[in-house]
Formats: sequence, structure tokens, C-alpha cells
Amino acid sequence: MQSAQAALDQQAAQATLAQANARASAAAIRAADAESVRAAADRARFDALVATGDVPRRQAEEMRAHAASAAADADKSRAALAAAQSQVAVVDRTRGQLLATLARANAALALARQNLTHTVIRAPVDGVVGDRQVQLGEYVQPGTQLLTVVPLNTLYVVANFKETQTARMLAGQHARITIDALNGETLDGEVESFAPGSGSEFSLLPFEPATGNFTRIVQRVPVRIHFAANQPDVARLRPGLSATVKVDLH
Repeated sequence: MQSAQAALDQQAAQATLAQANARASAAAIRAADAESVRAAADRARFDALVATGDVPRRQAEEMRAHAASAAADADKSRAALAAAQSQVAVVDRTRGQLLATLARANAALALARQNLTHTVIRAPVDGVVGDRQVQLGEYVQPGTQLLTVVPLNTLYVVANFKETQTARMLAGQHARITIDALNGETLDGEVESFAPGSGSEFSLLPFEPATGNFTRIVQRVPVRIHFAANQPDVARLRPGLSATVKVDLH
């Protein structure tokens, strides 16, 4: 793209020079035409004086030669103007070609920049990398799992309460979360939401009681609880840790 821009700048300089030459040729035509008119008038005047014998014939012939030379100079200036105008046209056509080349170079640069962005994978959330399955320099195919990103700014606990324990449980209630990895330290939390079904309902092999089996089995309901703000120890937690949760029902 830089070479295309340089060529365009050079063409602009050539266009300026060609236009200056055209203006100079036009000025030369005006001067040559004026000189041709003056020389023609002098020739006519001297021809009249020769007829009366007031000037020698030689001077009249010199005037005729000068008039012819002035007319030739005028024609030469017109030819120079035509050449300059032709050069301006050529330069203008070259400018169009260079602009097209520059446009293609800009398009190629934009495509290269877009392709470069495809070499960078950006995580949709802030967090830490876990379960990395590829190494630097490996080739991967579309759809390949590369790694797992663990978001640390939205940590939560999923507590599996008995269905009988959730009767008075509501979203927004305070919860106390005891973390085994923090030597039994208790953190504050808040009930966020309830799963739309029991844990067994969404398991790989849901529980199906046998025909005629009326034994009541208490189900577990996953309850999502998020941590309260301004607790520095939350940053030490990682997914998969064990915890004991108690919800204040009053």
C-alpha cells in the first residue's frame, strides 16, 4: 500500500507539472499571436511604403520574413499546447489507475487485518484457564475444545437440599457457606434461584420406580446460592470444592 501511495503522490506531482506546462504553452500562444498580428501589420505598412518608394524593397522583404516567422512561432506554440493538454489527459488516466491500485491495496490490507484477528481467541468472560488440552504450536480444527475458562467474578454454590427443606426457602434469603478448603471458614451468601426439577430428574439415568413400588424417596433440589460482596476469601475459591450450606429461613 505504501508503494501505491508513493506512486499516487508522484503522479500528483506530474499532474501539477503537466498543468503548469499547459498554462505556459497557453501564455506562449497569446504572446506569439500578438507578435504575429504586429508583424502582419508592419508587413502591410512596409508594402504600402515600397509602392510609394518611401522605403527600399529590402526592408519590406525583411518585414515579410518576420511576419512569416511570427506566424510559424504561433503555430509552434499551439502545437506545444496540444502536446501539454495531451500529457495532462495521460496523467489524469494514470491517476485513475493508481487510485484503483490504492483501493485494491487498502482492501487487501483490511482483509489481512481481519485474518489476523482470526488468529486470536478472546475469552467471553474474565477468569483463569483450566483443563488446557492443546499446546503452543499445535494445529486445531473448528469445534475443537482448547481449554476451559473459569470465571472467578461470578462464583456460586449449588446446594442439593432435600425437597422437604425447600418448603420455606425463598430467593433472597441469607445463607451461610462453610468451605472445607478454607479450614471451615464460613462465608455469607444469598439464595439466588432453584433448579426447575430435582437432581435425579436431570441425571444421566433418571430414577424410575418399579411397578408396584410405593416407597417414597425424598428427592434433592439444586439451589443456586451466590456469595455476598466484599469477601476477599471468595477469590481463593475454585470450582468443584466442597461446602456445607445453611439457609436462614426466617
